[in-house]
Amino acid sequence: AVETAHPGGAMSTEKLKRRLAAILALDVVGFSRLMHADEIAAFALVKELTDTVFAPAIEDAGGAIFKHTGDGVLARFDSVHDAFEAGEAIIAAVIASGRAAVRIGIHLGDVIDSEGDTFGDSVNIACRLESIALQNGIC
Repeated sequence: AVETAHPGGAMSTEKLKRRLAAILALDVVGFSRLMHADEIAAFALVKELTDTVFAPAIEDAGGAIFKHTGDGVLARFDSVHDAFEAGEAIIAAVIASGRAAVRIGIHLGDVIDSEGDTFGDSVNIACRLESIALQNGIC
């Protein structure tokens, strides 16, 4: 159990539930460069990709986005197979668009779900794997 503060200063004890989840971390390659060149166009590109490619592929594979990272998303799945399926679909659609490239990291491990967000070392590891993935690749 962990003590958490609530509005008004009231404290409560919340039992944190852990569960096994596959975490998919995704980012758009070269986003900082794109932002430097044209912030509005870079923002619009990521928003469009999120709405038309990332979110539908994740939802179709049974996953859920739990965080938008500015240049990508973090999503959770019940299985690595489903996360990988979503990753493959995203990469295929991004390559077909010819407008961007992505990197994806996937990790399976214990997570804590709280208030619509997901926490844990598994999230951190998925992000580290994403950072070393090849362009339009999954690590």
